[in-house]
Amino acid sequence: MKKILLKFVQKIIKFLIPISSLFSKKNIDLKKCNNIIKNIYNEKEELFKKEVIINKTYKNFDLSIIVPVYNSERYLKKCLESLLNQKTKYSYEVILINDGSTDNSLSILNEFSNKSNVFKVINQENKGISMARNTGLNEATGKYVSFIDNDDYVSENYIEKLLNRALKNNADIVKCNYTNFLGETGEFLNTVKHKSSSISGYMNEKILEYSGYIWGCIIKRRLWDDFRFPEGFWYEDSINRLIIMRKCKKFEYIDESLYFYNIHSKNASKFVWNKSNIKSLDQYFLIKKLVEYGEFLKLPKDKTLYRILLSEYTTLLYQRTRKLNSLLRKSIFFMACDYIKSYRFELENTSFSEKYMDKSMKDNNYIQYKLVSLYNLLIVFLNKLK
Repeated sequence: MKKILLKFVQKIIKFLIPISSLFSKKNIDLKKCNNIIKNIYNEKEELFKKEVIINKTYKNFDLSIIVPVYNSERYLKKCLESLLNQKTKYSYEVILINDGSTDNSLSILNEFSNKSNVFKVINQENKGISMARNTGLNEATGKYVSFIDNDDYVSENYIEKLLNRALKNNADIVKCNYTNFLGETGEFLNTVKHKSSSISGYMNEKILEYSGYIWGCIIKRRLWDDFRFPEGFWYEDSINRLIIMRKCKKFEYIDESLYFYNIHSKNASKFVWNKSNIKSLDQYFLIKKLVEYGEFLKLPKDKTLYRILLSEYTTLLYQRTRKLNSLLRKSIFFMACDYIKSYRFELENTSFSEKYMDKSMKDNNYIQYKLVSLYNLLIVFLNKLK
């Protein structure tokens, strides 16, 4: 019944989206919008140092697995056991960064490091997941790196199958299917999957076909030589599509579910990334910083970038800021509309939703932006109900 009702709502929204073009607003006071945001949000001046961060030979291990850990005693053992019990011929290290945990997580980490020298524990005061991942990158000596969240776990063949594919084809990135599960019960939900594929050269718009999550994949270590996770921002996974996947010259996808993603009440998307917190505006500012750094790296200013920006500045921006007050939401949307104009390309043969994402931003149409974002979020939610 719930699914039927949601599909009905989706049809109504789809009907309203084209009609909403009648409510286009073309004259926006951008100076006023900027002042409204600046009064409560302190934009970070410098995000990345424009220089090569590290340059060394990576040959100690085939794979370095980086696991940031913060107050995860409930799920941590399952994660570490899955890494300990890998069936693989390859050498690997697991770098565990205890990011100032106040529960029993550190004891669990020490327990596993005593079991096997595959584990290396690093303690630091709480600095957030980006800095924890950066600590891991600075310590990693593998040819490839993989990021795993401390409440998730992987198949016993995770390393073997990903590295087999990577080394056979000299891939920069190898991704796999992942399955969502309920942490409280262990019940499996939906699996996000694609057909096995191999893409040589710049990925172009194929980037948009695959998830932008930084976990559930292995990445050649050299792709990180001039880059680190942005510190102090929410939504740090945005780097994957905007930087890492655009640097990729050989991409592989395995149509097998090798990663298991934990859905629980303290997921970052529900617990840390509070939509009523002013830091949800990081969505707008971080994307700008990443685009700027991509230009420094001479990544193409092309239709792929524009389509990524459309996604980031419509559905994702709406979803992440939807609990802020109306004035803030409108201001940040109009600022995004102005910013994206210099990256705009004429789109052909687009989907219904992308057509109106493009149109809403071109016309500064806040009503249409909200409707098309809701429409897209319903698609995602309905897919999870299958």
